[in-house]
Amino acid sequence: MIGAHLGRLGGVIARPRATFDRLLSGQGSLWEVFFWMVIVTAAIAPTRAGRAVLIGRGSLVDGALAFVTMMSSRMMVPLVGTLAAAGVLWLWAKRHETTPPCEVLLDATAVCLVPFLLLAALGALLHHAGLELWFMPHRSLNGRSWPFWVRGAVAFAWSIGLYCVLALRLRFYGRDEA
Repeated sequence: MIGAHLGRLGGVIARPRATFDRLLSGQGSLWEVFFWMVIVTAAIAPTRAGRAVLIGRGSLVDGALAFVTMMSSRMMVPLVGTLAAAGVLWLWAKRHETTPPCEVLLDATAVCLVPFLLLAALGALLHHAGLELWFMPHRSLNGRSWPFWVRGAVAFAWSIGLYCVLALRLRFYGRDEA
Protein backbone atom coordinates (compact mmCIF):
# COMPACT_ATOMS: atom_id res chain seq x y z
CA MET A 1 0.00 0.00 0.00
CA ILE A 2 2.77 2.44 0.91
CA GLY A 3 4.75 1.27 -2.12
CA ALA A 4 1.81 2.02 -4.41
CA HIS A 5 1.35 5.42 -2.77
CA LEU A 6 5.02 6.36 -3.20
CA GLY A 7 4.95 4.88 -6.72
CA ARG A 8 2.13 7.26 -7.69
CA LEU A 9 3.89 10.26 -6.18
CA GLY A 10 7.23 9.43 -7.76
CA GLY A 11 5.61 8.17 -10.94
CA VAL A 12 4.15 11.58 -11.71
CA ILE A 13 7.73 12.82 -12.01
CA ALA A 14 9.38 9.78 -13.62
CA ARG A 15 6.54 8.39 -15.80
CA PRO A 16 3.66 10.88 -15.87
CA ARG A 17 1.68 9.31 -18.73
CA ALA A 18 1.50 5.88 -17.12
CA THR A 19 0.78 7.41 -13.71
CA PHE A 20 -2.06 9.54 -15.08
CA ASP A 21 -3.53 6.50 -16.81
CA ARG A 22 -3.58 4.68 -13.46
CA LEU A 23 -5.04 7.71 -11.68
CA LEU A 24 -7.76 8.11 -14.30
CA SER A 25 -8.67 4.45 -13.78
CA GLY A 26 -9.47 5.27 -10.14
CA GLN A 27 -6.24 4.51 -8.30
CA GLY A 28 -5.05 7.19 -5.91
CA SER A 29 -6.72 9.85 -3.84
CA LEU A 30 -6.58 13.56 -3.15
CA TRP A 31 -5.97 12.74 0.52
CA GLU A 32 -2.59 11.18 -0.33
CA VAL A 33 -1.37 14.52 -1.64
CA PHE A 34 -3.08 16.45 1.15
CA PHE A 35 -1.13 14.43 3.72
CA TRP A 36 2.13 15.53 2.08
CA MET A 37 0.87 19.12 1.89
CA VAL A 38 0.49 19.10 5.68
CA ILE A 39 3.99 17.64 6.15
CA VAL A 40 5.61 20.11 3.72
CA THR A 41 3.75 23.06 5.26
CA ALA A 42 5.05 22.09 8.70
CA ALA A 43 8.58 21.85 7.22
CA ILE A 44 8.25 25.23 5.49
CA ALA A 45 6.99 27.03 8.59
CA PRO A 46 8.22 25.05 11.60
CA THR A 47 7.80 27.95 14.02
CA ARG A 48 4.15 28.46 13.10
CA ALA A 49 3.53 24.68 13.16
CA GLY A 50 5.11 24.44 16.61
CA ARG A 51 3.06 27.39 17.79
CA ALA A 52 -0.12 25.69 16.52
CA VAL A 53 0.79 22.50 18.41
CA LEU A 54 1.48 24.44 21.61
CA ILE A 55 -1.78 26.36 21.25
CA GLY A 56 -3.51 23.02 20.65
CA ARG A 57 -2.24 21.73 23.97
CA GLY A 58 -4.28 24.44 25.69
CA SER A 59 -7.30 24.40 23.41
CA LEU A 60 -7.75 21.84 20.66
CA VAL A 61 -10.03 24.13 18.64
CA ASP A 62 -7.64 27.09 18.81
CA GLY A 63 -4.69 24.86 17.86
CA ALA A 64 -6.61 23.44 14.90
CA LEU A 65 -7.56 26.96 13.79
CA ALA A 66 -3.93 28.09 14.04
CA PHE A 67 -2.85 25.11 11.93
CA VAL A 68 -5.60 25.69 9.34
CA THR A 69 -4.56 29.36 9.16
CA MET A 70 -0.96 28.31 8.55
CA MET A 71 -2.06 25.81 5.87
CA SER A 72 -4.24 28.36 4.13
CA SER A 73 -1.53 31.01 4.05
CA ARG A 74 1.03 28.59 2.56
CA MET A 75 -1.05 26.26 0.36
CA MET A 76 -4.03 28.34 -0.79
CA VAL A 77 -2.52 29.21 -4.19
CA PRO A 78 -1.73 25.57 -5.07
CA LEU A 79 -5.12 24.34 -3.84
CA VAL A 80 -7.08 26.98 -5.73
CA GLY A 81 -4.95 26.28 -8.79
CA THR A 82 -5.71 22.58 -8.49
CA LEU A 83 -9.45 23.20 -8.23
CA ALA A 84 -9.36 25.59 -11.19
CA ALA A 85 -7.30 23.15 -13.26
CA ALA A 86 -9.68 20.31 -12.42
CA GLY A 87 -12.61 22.47 -13.53
CA VAL A 88 -10.92 23.50 -16.77
CA LEU A 89 -9.87 19.92 -17.53
CA TRP A 90 -13.36 18.65 -16.76
CA LEU A 91 -14.86 21.15 -19.22
CA TRP A 92 -12.20 20.28 -21.79
CA ALA A 93 -12.82 16.55 -21.36
CA LYS A 94 -16.58 17.09 -21.61
CA ARG A 95 -16.05 18.92 -24.88
CA HIS A 96 -14.09 15.93 -26.20
CA GLU A 97 -16.67 13.48 -24.78
CA THR A 98 -14.14 11.73 -22.53
CA THR A 99 -15.33 12.92 -19.13
CA PRO A 100 -14.06 10.88 -16.17
CA PRO A 101 -15.81 11.14 -12.79
CA CYS A 102 -15.15 14.51 -11.16
CA GLU A 103 -13.46 13.04 -8.07
CA VAL A 104 -11.06 11.03 -10.25
CA LEU A 105 -10.14 14.16 -12.18
CA LEU A 106 -9.58 16.07 -8.94
CA ASP A 107 -7.34 13.25 -7.65
CA ALA A 108 -5.28 13.36 -10.85
CA THR A 109 -4.89 17.15 -10.80
CA ALA A 110 -3.88 17.06 -7.12
CA VAL A 111 -1.02 14.71 -7.95
CA CYS A 112 0.27 17.42 -10.30
CA LEU A 113 1.25 19.34 -7.15
CA VAL A 114 3.95 16.80 -6.27
CA PRO A 115 6.74 18.78 -8.04
CA PHE A 116 5.65 21.95 -6.21
CA LEU A 117 5.75 20.10 -2.88
CA LEU A 118 9.13 18.62 -3.74
CA LEU A 119 10.60 22.04 -4.60
CA ALA A 120 9.07 23.64 -1.50
CA ALA A 121 10.48 20.92 0.74
CA LEU A 122 13.87 21.21 -0.95
CA GLY A 123 13.82 25.00 -0.51
CA ALA A 124 12.96 24.62 3.18
CA LEU A 125 15.68 22.01 3.65
CA LEU A 126 18.29 24.24 2.00
CA HIS A 127 17.08 27.23 4.01
CA HIS A 128 17.49 25.33 7.28
CA ALA A 129 20.94 24.20 6.12
CA GLY A 130 21.95 27.86 5.68
CA LEU A 131 21.55 28.23 1.90
CA GLU A 132 18.79 30.62 0.96
CA LEU A 133 17.55 30.41 -2.62
CA TRP A 134 15.09 33.27 -3.03
CA PHE A 135 13.38 31.75 -6.06
CA MET A 136 12.35 28.48 -4.40
CA PRO A 137 8.66 28.12 -3.46
CA HIS A 138 9.20 27.64 0.28
CA ARG A 139 8.44 31.34 0.70
CA SER A 140 4.97 32.83 0.29
CA LEU A 141 4.06 34.14 -3.13
CA ASN A 142 3.61 37.85 -2.65
CA GLY A 143 4.77 41.09 -4.24
CA ARG A 144 4.35 42.65 -7.64
CA SER A 145 7.79 42.80 -9.13
CA TRP A 146 9.82 40.35 -11.17
CA PRO A 147 10.82 38.16 -8.15
CA PHE A 148 7.14 37.31 -7.71
CA TRP A 149 6.90 36.10 -11.30
CA VAL A 150 10.18 34.19 -11.12
CA ARG A 151 9.17 32.46 -7.89
CA GLY A 152 5.76 31.64 -9.38
CA ALA A 153 7.34 30.21 -12.52
CA VAL A 154 9.76 28.06 -10.51
CA ALA A 155 6.96 26.91 -8.22
CA PHE A 156 4.34 26.03 -10.80
CA ALA A 157 5.93 25.55 -14.25
CA TRP A 158 6.49 21.84 -13.67
CA SER A 159 2.95 21.39 -12.33
CA ILE A 160 1.45 23.28 -15.28
CA GLY A 161 3.40 21.03 -17.63
CA LEU A 162 1.93 18.01 -15.83
CA TYR A 163 -1.56 19.49 -16.19
CA CYS A 164 -0.93 19.66 -19.95
CA VAL A 165 0.18 16.01 -20.00
CA LEU A 166 -2.97 15.12 -18.06
CA ALA A 167 -5.11 17.00 -20.58
CA LEU A 168 -3.53 15.02 -23.40
CA ARG A 169 -4.12 11.76 -21.50
CA LEU A 170 -7.80 12.70 -21.16
CA ARG A 171 -8.16 12.43 -24.92
CA PHE A 172 -7.60 8.68 -24.56
CA TYR A 173 -9.72 8.21 -21.43
CA GLY A 174 -12.21 5.41 -21.88
CA ARG A 175 -10.79 4.39 -25.27
CA ASP A 176 -8.59 1.49 -26.20
CA GLU A 177 -5.27 2.60 -27.63
CA ALA A 178 -4.20 0.63 -30.65
